[in-house]
Amino acid sequence: MSDRSVSLIEPDGSTLPVVVVTAGRRAGLPSATFELDHRAWERVESTGLLHTDPSRSRGAGRPFDPAKRIEVEAVLDPIAAVDGADALLDRLLDARPGDPLLSTEAWWVLSATQEVEHPAARGATLQEGIAFEHPMWLQDAGGSVGLEEAWARAMELGERLDDDSDTPLLDVVESMFADADWAIDRPNPDATVLHAPVKSENGDFDLYVRTDEDRHLVTVYAAVDTAIPPERVPEVLELAARLNGMIPVGSFDVAIDGGVSFKVGIDVTGDHLTTSLARNLVGLALVKGERMLPILRAVLDGERSVADAALSFPD
Repeated sequence: MSDRSVSLIEPDGSTLPVVVVTAGRRAGLPSATFELDHRAWERVESTGLLHTDPSRSRGAGRPFDPAKRIEVEAVLDPIAAVDGADALLDRLLDARPGDPLLSTEAWWVLSATQEVEHPAARGATLQEGIAFEHPMWLQDAGGSVGLEEAWARAMELGERLDDDSDTPLLDVVESMFADADWAIDRPNPDATVLHAPVKSENGDFDLYVRTDEDRHLVTVYAAVDTAIPPERVPEVLELAARLNGMIPVGSFDVAIDGGVSFKVGIDVTGDHLTTSLARNLVGLALVKGERMLPILRAVLDGERSVADAALSFPD
């Protein structure tokens, strides 16, 4: 059996054995070419798998030879293509049951062909079979939009249709906190901001997660609960500047009123937020906030100079 053999999952849970010939981008689209035996193709046609709706067929084509395998070119549905086409072949081969990539509903057949002898050139072959109309989400009424742009539009439409919530980013963050059994509150019901008090060995601080649903932004703040006298603000500004030059991700901010926080964020435009990403952002803010507390206190108490304190910051 080929090491590229995979089993696509049909709506009723049955499996459709195929061989992945190629996978990646074709004309700008996440797509794949599958190889099936004749019996598997008959099941695809008879049950409408891979969206083989007869109304999409551009003609019956010549009958397939039962002794030869059939190549099926298919494009990935935008709802299932949130991760794009990067490493699509590896992801298909490594996918496990339940992965959207393995669903027959995720793939739209564009053509089904079989190798036949060339009628005019001895020893040569060509591919003949059935061509299918592009899915509706790849069609443009004016005919002026390329396939790649049409697919991008379909992705945007799919995101809107697939998401009934007005705050999908906030929902992911809330789910992440719930999985960790972490008590949080929402200070203002009209604002997409979550708050969690943090108690650590180095002191207490507050964690805030803010989402901008329209701009697809998520920002996490670790706000230090330490009073800073106005005359010490310049030193704290210098400390933040020195620390920011040492860390690769995120930044320390000093407010005009003397408040200090560590901030890190992500723009998920064109992608989606996962609980894993949310956990990474929150985890980074927690670590940096806790590590900054003793250094900040040492500067405010006059125990260390700003330069010495910054050098002791554990990266």
